[in-house]
Amino acid sequence: VSILENDLSKNEPESVRKNLEILKENMHELQLGSTYPDYDKNAYDLYQDHFWDPDTDNNFSKDNSWYLAYSIPDTGESQIRKFSALARYEWQRGNYKQATFYLGEAMHYFGDIDTPYHPANVTAVDSAGHVKFETFA
Repeated sequence: VSILENDLSKNEPESVRKNLEILKENMHELQLGSTYPDYDKNAYDLYQDHFWDPDTDNNFSKDNSWYLAYSIPDTGESQIRKFSALARYEWQRGNYKQATFYLGEAMHYFGDIDTPYHPANVTAVDSAGHVKFETFA
């Protein structure tokens, strides 16, 4: 949000400024949404949907030989699309609190696929560095 505020020019349309104010008013929901995917009790046990290899278009449930359970169709990329669409849907209806929560979820998955481990389908089982990276980041 600080970057958005910094980048605003004097000629920005009023709608941009209004949307930024709405976002600022709902920062708590954005923060909650951004951490929720790691704590969702209904989520996949091994966070399969947090991974996405752009070369194969799969998560590790299809790409790793050690994973013997059923494959999960959801990927980090599909979750970004899903939660971005939900955020937009709610925003257009004026449900800014819910929209901002969904935006936070989308940003969580975007962050996941923007790390070295998630797009390579390298899990914490595959590399201790994965946990070290996420703990540091």
